[in-house]
Amino acid sequence: ARARSTPRTDLAWGAGVAVAYFLAAKLGLLLATVGVTVTLVWPPSGVAVAAMLLRGPRVWPGVALGAFLANVTTDAPTAVAIFTAVGNPLEAVVAALLLRRVRDFRASLERVRDVIALTLVGAGIAPIAGATIGVAGLLYAGVVEASGAIAAWFTWWGGDALGILLVAPLI
Repeated sequence: ARARSTPRTDLAWGAGVAVAYFLAAKLGLLLATVGVTVTLVWPPSGVAVAAMLLRGPRVWPGVALGAFLANVTTDAPTAVAIFTAVGNPLEAVVAALLLRRVRDFRASLERVRDVIALTLVGAGIAPIAGATIGVAGLLYAGVVEASGAIAAWFTWWGGDALGILLVAPLI
């Protein structure tokens, strides 16, 4: 069961998630392969999904703020930071909502069926949202040419999926 929500605890969780996301993003950006924002492993996706599973969708502002700050402090255009601040929290919300729909899903991941659910739903399906919105931002900002969009999308999706699989279980 999730802890009781109060404005003070929600604010504290949001701030903590923003800081954790930002720090994980700065680590992940060291691995950038497309422009300065697309990486082969995106650890903050795991931070975001774990936070959503622990506290629910109300932590999305912390994810959005962390994503925006992490990207706006790079050489990427501001539009990329804005698109990312929309796509990354949406991805985590989708993951948490879909996982809660899996019958008897336990975020503790103590059972094989929960690990399979996280892999298929949390890391397989949810990153579609982040990758699609993120690559749309790269196209809009001119960071990626249309001919490179599919490769950028798969790199983004895979990086988010790996971040979820590697980081969320640790949290």
